[in-house]
Formats: sequence, structure tokens, C-alpha cells
Amino acid sequence: MLLSTIVTIYSQSKLHFICLFLGLAWIIYLIISVLTIIYRYGIRTPQNLLQRYSSGYAVITGASKGIGREYAYQLASKGFNLVLIARSKQLLQKDCNAIQLKYNVKAIPLAFDFDCEFKEQSYTELSSFLENIDVSILVNNVGVLENGNIGTMKIEILKKQILVNTAASTIMCRIVLPRMLIREGISAIVNIGSVCSDFSLLPFTQYGATKSFTEIMTSVMCLEHRGKIDMMCVKYGPVLTDMEPVWVPGSISAESAARQSLSQLGYESIIYGHWAHELIGLLMKYFSPIITVLGKCLKGIVVKRLESEYKKKK
Repeated sequence: MLLSTIVTIYSQSKLHFICLFLGLAWIIYLIISVLTIIYRYGIRTPQNLLQRYSSGYAVITGASKGIGREYAYQLASKGFNLVLIARSKQLLQKDCNAIQLKYNVKAIPLAFDFDCEFKEQSYTELSSFLENIDVSILVNNVGVLENGNIGTMKIEILKKQILVNTAASTIMCRIVLPRMLIREGISAIVNIGSVCSDFSLLPFTQYGATKSFTEIMTSVMCLEHRGKIDMMCVKYGPVLTDMEPVWVPGSISAESAARQSLSQLGYESIIYGHWAHELIGLLMKYFSPIITVLGKCLKGIVVKRLESEYKKKK
């Protein structure tokens, strides 16, 4: 029945047949994409991270709150020792004590402000400390989220967002990479990106640009160090943290964000980190062009009608 219908359409109009073929191909691709998400997050067995990365220490930046803090608890539960880095040593010490008591691993707090000058001297103390640590996993989580138009934002805020969102992850990679490349076995670097790197979302002009940097750096480093370092960029959508405290459709908890993204480590290099955000990314990626075209068409129709009414009144 279906085959005869297709043959009939082809015989009547080749253009209609091509449109039908493209439409069916698009629907099949969407179905495959959804099934892939289900397989990744619901069926596939996560890697044994402690075995894959030969124990060692997991270094996490921005670890006192939100996603970074949850990464610390998730990795500690898997048996990793931790180095937690953030501005507030008091908050870090509290979590370190709780983690050591609960999971029987080492947890070292390290106070450091990544809003510093982009100079080697600024990171000397941090680099010297990490020289004596067997780093098997680095989680570049520290970040700043400032909204607004670049033309009206203060220069200090623009500078801070660049330093914390791009320079910090770059220098942290530079610090740990040499030793990761010579240690036995595989290591991992997780860079926290954002869905804003995929789509032009207002008012995240500069923030989205810094997260695009993170994604591209991760992609290239993945090619450079394939087989030795598992690179992964996690492009979260809305996550309920101090940075994004208000619930919006698609919001997830920091705990589920960290847990589900770690289930993909060792398999994927660029992900959205949670099945809900994978679906949001899929819908935005494949339906936003259609919505944009429809919006422009409707706008054109409205403008023409207004012009017509204006001419009639004249």
C-alpha cells in the first residue's frame, strides 16, 4: 500500500516525491536520534571510572557550590581522592570533611580565585601544588554567568567572564596535561560548557561566546590526545544552582546533572549531559530553523497587510 502510494506520487510529480523522501528521511533521523539518547542514558552500562583512570585524584574547579560540588560527591562515591578548588576554603573544608567521613577517600581543599591576571605567575602556587598530585581526572567547572548587551556591560565584568570562563580552563589543562600524558593508563578532562554555545540565546551574548571557546578547545584536544585522554565537553541547559536559581522548563538538579554526565565519560566527547537536555538540544537544533522561517513568513505577511491598509487609508 505504502509502496504503491510512493510510486503514484513519483509518477505524478518528481518534486513531490523528493519532498516526501526528504521528509521521511528527516523523521527517520529524528527517531534514530531519540533512540540514541535512550540508549546512552537508559541502557548503556557506564564505564568503571576508577578502573579506567587508575584511581588517582580528581581535581575539580568551582567545587564549593552547584555542579562542581556534585561532581565532587559523585567522584568520591566512585572511590577517587579529590582536590577541590574554589575561592572559599571554609566551604570547601566543610565538604571535604563530609566526603572523607562518608566515602573514606582523601579530599584536599585549595582556595584559589580564578579571576586573576592571565599570567604564568598568577598560577605558580596552584601549579606547584598540583605537581605532587597524580591527577587522573580534571573537571573544569569554574565559571561566571553575566547577562547583558556587550555595549552596556561594564568592562570589568566582560574581563572577568573571559578570564574565568576561558583562561581558567585553558591554564588548568596546561598545568595537568604534561603529567597526564606520561602517567600510566588513561586520564580524563571534563570541560563544562553550555547549550548557549549552540544557539543564539538572549541575553547571553558574551557567555555563549566563551562557552563556544570551551567546546572548540575540547573538540581539538580530543583529536590531539585520542587514546590517552578522554576529553568531554558537557553543554548543560538550565541547571538549578546559585547561578540559575529560578526554575524554567527543562531545569534539572545539579546532582542529576553531574551523575548523568559522568555516565557518559569514556564514551562521548560532546554531550548535553542529561537526557532532558539532549532532547531540548535536539528539538532546538532541528525545529528552530523551521520556527525561524515560519516566523519570517508570518512577519512578511503581517507587514504586507499593514502596508496595504496604510495605502488604502491614504
